[in-house]
Amino acid sequence: MVAADPPEMRTPLVVELRGPLAPAQVSRLCARVQALLLADRGRGLVCELRGPPDLGVVDALARLQVMARRLDVRLRVRSTSDGFRALLGLTGLEHAVPERLEPGGQVEAGEQRGVQEVVDVRDPSV
Repeated sequence: MVAADPPEMRTPLVVELRGPLAPAQVSRLCARVQALLLADRGRGLVCELRGPPDLGVVDALARLQVMARRLDVRLRVRSTSDGFRALLGLTGLEHAVPERLEPGGQVEAGEQRGVQEVVDVRDPSV
């Protein structure tokens, strides 16, 4: 019998969030991510925020954080823009996401450089 990898060693699901995002796109994205996380319990979730800050991206990030808490999934956020934290503060959602935004592109201990799956909102399957 082969033991499963501990959750902190498994390749996380990576979601790239780029604006502008319409409400319908956010809903489809969240449904797709939830289905993927339910199909593979124990995976982490990484949200990579790309491009300039956008309220649609903030909406998606807040919804994904709520979903992650409900599913007991660890959510990490990576950003290539310093403006997201400020936008979260302006919207009153600074506490809806993890306390710190990780710089984009860095690999943490236990993570692999490649990812198993990336969910992009512009993907026609979403």
